Amino acid sequence: MFKFLQQPYPFHHSFRRNITHALAIGLFVGLLNAVLADSDEIDRYLWQSKRSLSVFFGLITALNILIIFELFPRYCIPVRQKENWTVSKEFGILVLLLLFILFSNYGFLILVSKSPSTFLSLELFLNMFLTTFIIGLVPTSLVIWKDYTLKLKENLKQVELHNQQLKETLLNKKEKTEECKVVSIPSGNKGEIIQFEVNQLLFIRSEGNYIELFLRQNQEVLKKIYRASLQTLEADLQGFPHLIRTHRSYIVNVREIRHTQGNARNYQLFFDQVEDSVPVARSRFQQFNEALRNVE
Repeated sequence: MFKFLQQPYPFHHSFRRNITHALAIGLFVGLLNAVLADSDEIDRYLWQSKRSLSVFFGLITALNILIIFELFPRYCIPVRQKENWTVSKEFGILVLLLLFILFSNYGFLILVSKSPSTFLSLELFLNMFLTTFIIGLVPTSLVIWKDYTLKLKENLKQVELHNQQLKETLLNKKEKTEECKVVSIPSGNKGEIIQFEVNQLLFIRSEGNYIELFLRQNQEVLKKIYRASLQTLEADLQGFPHLIRTHRSYIVNVREIRHTQGNARNYQLFFDQVEDSVPVARSRFQQFNEALRNVE
């Protein structure tokens, strides 16, 4: 179980997905309350009617989903942490959501109660706590497990396909001689020029205000550092379809990739004589697939 919790997991809480989930789950909670709630008990203890109470519970649930899945990740979770998301972190954010819903509902009941002291009961709070977590954690645990399994299976299938394509690309490369094209781009330092042969480039990595060029020269891999932005280089390299942006911090030469690996969260590229791997962002995966299919 502990090993499963440490497995990579995709962070895919997009705005569209969050809005859809908030509306769907909020509507479900409202309807469930409308069906199961006791009208007599509501009239006895609360100022709200059964209908309005159901609406408020649905709205509270939807609002908390947007807060925890949209606002919290956007302002409180760094990009690097999202890129290293795990099953345990996904469970953690779900537990946080359930806690927010629990305290929001409990506070709302106290606010609309005819006698607030009636709801200031440890027994009532524990009952709400157990109900919230039993109803919430069981289905979400199944969803996480299913999502993890499907995404892992999908990525492993892509890895197998891409590695076969890379073998064919490597064979084709050995059979033909490439023309040496030299690229010259001004760096951020006055008078300095970034110059390299395109067919020697493995990948470019961005680190703050600097970039690192990984080049293969005389059977060795050299790393050269320049002051420049990746956006500038990407614009100047648009004439080379096999040089593509795979991540906010990387540009790769698709022809030089030797093999790939994938898990449920992400996809990694590997190059000969280089220990570091290069990630492929989910938003750029389709572009990477197209470049790999069309590489010559």
